[in-house]
Amino acid sequence: MDSGKLDSIRANRCKAGRSWAIAIAFILAASVDFSKSAVSVLGLAASALDMGAHAAEPSPWVQLKGEKPALSLDHTTLSGQHMDHFAFEHTNGSRSDWAISGSLALAQPNLVVMVTRRVQPETVRSSVIKDMERFGELKHFPPRYRPAYYVLTTRFGELRGVAFDVKADGIQKHCIGFHTPGASKLFVRGFFCSNDPVQSLAKNVACLVENIRYVSQADEEVIKANLAPANVKECGAAALDGKNDGAAEKPAKDVL
Repeated sequence: MDSGKLDSIRANRCKAGRSWAIAIAFILAASVDFSKSAVSVLGLAASALDMGAHAAEPSPWVQLKGEKPALSLDHTTLSGQHMDHFAFEHTNGSRSDWAISGSLALAQPNLVVMVTRRVQPETVRSSVIKDMERFGELKHFPPRYRPAYYVLTTRFGELRGVAFDVKADGIQKHCIGFHTPGASKLFVRGFFCSNDPVQSLAKNVACLVENIRYVSQADEEVIKANLAPANVKECGAAALDGKNDGAAEKPAKDVL
């Protein structure tokens, strides 16, 4: 057999070996139970912080291990549900605290929220929908967005909200995603979902976010210092587009 044919056979065998290795990797990955994997929950937070955006470069965000929960949901409708929590610190001194309660594939309401305290104000140039795409859980259960955008008034400042629906393992939920638009030292991003359309009204989600508290009083004081007194208003929601005024007060099932 000539050398050209031998080289061709060797190349084909190498390709077959690589393909088989990749297939095995996918099978192993698929065998992991997403809902029970702590790594997956942490991955949800990491993906939203863009920690894996540049694999060749070290992430500027470092997880703070062994930290006690910084955020409390005790004053919200999620009180009593199990809550996962994470904390990350940026190399520039900024800090991001996370609270994750429930799951899209479970009947009870679920919430993912991160509150980032920046050292310096940064301008958000991505849309609220683009920010929802950063959450790992919404990559597993792609949302169906509705043409309903809101201004959510909370003690964390005004947030931009968008309505969407998700179906996960047969569970249909109505959701509001939100983030802080513009330039701010305080950045909030997250989403709330419920199979109860009234719970997922934009104004109710705004008041849920309103009732998220820091456990530490010192952290609470930092939040107050980052917001001008004039920006602190009663919680509520208003349609961003006048055409959606009716949708702002209707359950999600009425505006599908």
